[in-house]
Amino acid sequence: MISLDDLTTALEQAMLRQNRSPNELIALAFAWTEPPDYRDLATLARAIKTIAAPHGTRQEALVLAIDGDIALTLGRILHREFGFDTALISIDGLHLRELDFVDVGEPIEPPGVVPVVIKSLLFS
Repeated sequence: MISLDDLTTALEQAMLRQNRSPNELIALAFAWTEPPDYRDLATLARAIKTIAAPHGTRQEALVLAIDGDIALTLGRILHREFGFDTALISIDGLHLRELDFVDVGEPIEPPGVVPVVIKSLLFS
């Protein structure tokens, strides 16, 4: 079982490392290797809401970039069960690393498809 405190702390630390405010346009990227257990997904949704929209709303859109196949379910839990009342883009199948930048385009046909460009910073 996933710990709400551990998830919340990890998200807070990631934003601090990037010097990002939860109120800004942000993308939260993370790996999901567990089975899509409802309790774990609800805990993750609660941690995301706690960090990104503690009052249920935010000015800027929130992008969730997940490598596991849970984006739709997680987005629905956030909206329907936790009252996350803001623009939310939840995309799965993305393998990102810290300092990657993500450009998300407008949805295209077929429904549910969103073009994504990942820009990685390389330092020598």
